[in-house]
Amino acid sequence: MSLQAPDTEEFLEALPYRWSRSLLWAFLALILALGGWAATARVNVSVSGRGWLVPADAMPWVLSPSSGQVEGVRVRPGDKVPAGETILEVGQESVSLPQPGYIMAIRSVAGSQVSQGDPLIEYCTEDAQFAFEALVANQDVGRVSLGQAAFIHLDAFPVEQFGSIPAQVI
Repeated sequence: MSLQAPDTEEFLEALPYRWSRSLLWAFLALILALGGWAATARVNVSVSGRGWLVPADAMPWVLSPSSGQVEGVRVRPGDKVPAGETILEVGQESVSLPQPGYIMAIRSVAGSQVSQGDPLIEYCTEDAQFAFEALVANQDVGRVSLGQAAFIHLDAFPVEQFGSIPAQVI
């Protein structure tokens, strides 16, 4: 006695009518579910741009205590300075930060003349809050909205190794 494999037509004709109809309805339900998902699903949008950190609040300035010539500027932008440490001198007076902070900008250089109350150095406190300000290309503006979640990638720190900084569009 030998066994033969039925050909495809015989196999399909042998399937119960109910089985094929159930399979067809299941396939149709899957297509409708995928269509509904595609119509309502949120899609991640990627927008690239260049940006920089800016203080969230106005940064304080160290003002000249008197008129005179600026002598011996002892700091550079980015330096961390403890409170009370001399950062420069105007005439015979030492100038220091009233609280610990970071030097952001130097307005007067050694040898320049200043008047009392002139801004000398801009600094930020150690607990200062910063925002990331970014420029977005004109064609991408419509894809960015207030309150939207954002992730910042820094060129100096590869995202594969260091990850992203979570943020929000404000």
